[in-house]
Amino acid sequence: MDTLTLTPGKAGRYVLSGQPKGQEQRVSRLSLTVTADGTIDGIEIEEADGAITRFVFTGEVANVPVSADAFRFSAPAGVPVVDAAPPV
Repeated sequence: MDTLTLTPGKAGRYVLSGQPKGQEQRVSRLSLTVTADGTIDGIEIEEADGAITRFVFTGEVANVPVSADAFRFSAPAGVPVVDAAPPV
């Protein structure tokens, strides 16, 4: 984004807005609504055709313990799986 603006929002929040580089033909504006500590409460995307998509985040709980079982991946039958070390 070449130009970013930060404006006061509702309830002590701030709105950070700009146009993403390389997306000028698709996105007119991308705005993040954030709290003073940097927590993102919402995202709004205004597309070049005037369509607006909004995401609102509520009830965030930081650092919730998650079972290792929640991260098990099983490839569908017939899909090759490459078992390799991650990049260093």
